[in-house]
Amino acid sequence: MISRRGTETQSGEEKVLLSASEPPRPNKEAIVRKNRSERGTALLIRVITALVIMGIGGAFLTETVFRSKQHFKAMRADETRIACDAAVERARLALLQARNLDPSAWNYILSTCYPTLVTWTPEAVRNDYVARRTQPAFVNYTPAKDAILPALAGSGPSMVQPLFNGDPASGALAVFNQNVPIRNGAVFIQIKNNVDIHGDGIDDNGDGDLWDPDTSAELAAGATSPVIDGDKQVYIIVTVTLGSGEQRRVEALVRYSGAR
Repeated sequence: MISRRGTETQSGEEKVLLSASEPPRPNKEAIVRKNRSERGTALLIRVITALVIMGIGGAFLTETVFRSKQHFKAMRADETRIACDAAVERARLALLQARNLDPSAWNYILSTCYPTLVTWTPEAVRNDYVARRTQPAFVNYTPAKDAILPALAGSGPSMVQPLFNGDPASGALAVFNQNVPIRNGAVFIQIKNNVDIHGDGIDDNGDGDLWDPDTSAELAAGATSPVIDGDKQVYIIVTVTLGSGEQRRVEALVRYSGAR
């Protein structure tokens, strides 16, 4: 409460005096400064909060992007691995079919593959795929063709030629020394001999294999050749090229399980 004390002047006017107990009137300028200071503090807090939230969100986004890239790489790796495994199996079946018809069939295949082992580098395989991927064989590719092998008949070097050229009658694609279409890419298969000792081309022990070292003299001679198989083993070299240009190369040593 404000106490009032009045005194009357000669003119009859009353002067109002404030008592000593009356509080001072508020300073409007100080109040404005205080309000501005409070608003500035609130704004600063909001900015800091927004920055913290943005930092947390950015960290989560970075983690998500990183995991997505890693997942994509893992999927690509699985895709190339599966393609390599399928190609090795296709080559193995082709080698088995050829050798069942002619015990020297692997030598004919090695003779065709060996001269190009140096030239068909991964880069050359990729360049060949890039140049051919717009051709009908790639554009019209269907997975059903993967299970078809070229038909072989007879014996001698001509018998294995469909494995390099394909079989137009059945629609079977080539097996060796060609980029063969697969889903989202191509596969290239080569055959290479392992280091072994071969015989003289005469079946001395009657096992049906002309080129195994079946005498002590042949073993002692230790003859080796990149185009003559003497131990029923060869390497299958598979190069898979994806549409992105990514490649994977594997080698698998396979053995003929028959007697010859």
